[in-house]
Amino acid sequence: MRPSDMGRPIPYLEQVLLDFPDLVVVAGHIGAPWLDEMLFLAGKFPNLYIDTSAYLPSRYPHALVEYMRGRGAKRVLYGSNYPMIQHQDLAIQQQLTNLNLEDDKMRLIKRIHEYKRQLLNILFVIHRYLELKRASPGDREQCQKRVVLIGGKAASAYVNAKIIIKLINNVAKVINADPETSAYLKCAFVPNYCVSAAEVLIPASDVSEHISTAGTEP
Repeated sequence: MRPSDMGRPIPYLEQVLLDFPDLVVVAGHIGAPWLDEMLFLAGKFPNLYIDTSAYLPSRYPHALVEYMRGRGAKRVLYGSNYPMIQHQDLAIQQQLTNLNLEDDKMRLIKRIHEYKRQLLNILFVIHRYLELKRASPGDREQCQKRVVLIGGKAASAYVNAKIIIKLINNVAKVINADPETSAYLKCAFVPNYCVSAAEVLIPASDVSEHISTAGTEP
């Protein structure tokens, strides 16, 4: 149901909620000029959930913030679809979902560029994987669990960066599938890394490693 197709959507949505009380309805892209009415409906019907994709997190209206902090704390999807979460970023979400990230795992994030020494980063992952393979099950239990996320993109002629990306993906494929070590170490490459992806990933990370060549970072 699109407002552009049917005009003001509230009456139609309310009728659907009344006619189908067992149907879970997600109101996507809620926003002006129907924000207050939509929040009222969400409070009236327990089968209605709302989605914040129409807003950047830094621009949430006061009424929406108050709703999320109160009675709507478990009734909101935080920018779960287009346009605030671009289609290409859904691959990122799926990759992270596949990693089954537990709260006791340390997250590390860094982006691709040859001078940023991501080759050293993935070599560290390989080294840690081999150490875990050599360790006894008891010793592995004492290790800090880690998830290493490496994001980036390569220009069409940036051969070395492409080779590094291929290496990262191949290493991730091996260690993520190893039943002996996957509980203690996982790795993923985040494609098309950009500011929007960074806004999602970096706040959720425990460590952002800076191993760049001296003098190359501002």
